[in-house]
Amino acid sequence: MSIPALLYHRISEIENDATSVSPVLFNQQMEYLHKQGYHAILPEELLMHLRTNTELPDRPIMLTFDDGYEDFYKNALPAILKYDFKAAVFIVADLAGDINLWRVKGVWQEAKLLTWDQIKELSDRGFSVGSHGLTHLPLTRIYSPVKLISQIKGSKIKIESHINKPVKVFSYPYGKFNGLIKWLIKLYGYEMAFSICPGVNEEIKDLFSLKRIEINNHNAGLESFVRILKSQVGGASMDNINI
Repeated sequence: MSIPALLYHRISEIENDATSVSPVLFNQQMEYLHKQGYHAILPEELLMHLRTNTELPDRPIMLTFDDGYEDFYKNALPAILKYDFKAAVFIVADLAGDINLWRVKGVWQEAKLLTWDQIKELSDRGFSVGSHGLTHLPLTRIYSPVKLISQIKGSKIKIESHINKPVKVFSYPYGKFNGLIKWLIKLYGYEMAFSICPGVNEEIKDLFSLKRIEINNHNAGLESFVRILKSQVGGASMDNINI
């Protein structure tokens, strides 16, 4: 079974932020997926399927959101709930309720991040809450074992203390990882991890380097979105497009 995972960051009207998708376009994308018979599943459901052969719905897809921006709650959540979808949100644990302090000025806009109350609410609603590290540092550039373990283990412990559920899924900040980092992710209790390597997950042999299809300001228009799905997944149709 082919399982695509879409990667989003911000859902916002900000036009000069390459990672941002407007709420209008995001809603169109969700409507299209719904009409095409896709069913959004959680990473944990994929885990259960792989381990116990639990059935997945037809045309499964994963919606993943890195960084945990507050505009997910304001702008993405209504569309996701409207179409009875689910999503995974990856939190920068030390910055919840703050702003994206890792941003590069002139490249990304300053933006608020989800508060712990909002994160807990998402978890209680059945969304997947995963870790994106403590402070969004690229893990391959941390040379202190203590600091590296803190980013991986410490972020898990902190998120779990707020949502009162185990955190099973990790998303590598900037998509940076290597063999050691994957080993540490496994060692400290995560059960899968997402990269930013492009492509669709087929015949999954490595749960700690799952691929994703990034949707951003450059390809968020519905025709581009469908074209990407068609090239990556196959079977996508230009029917039901109403721009």
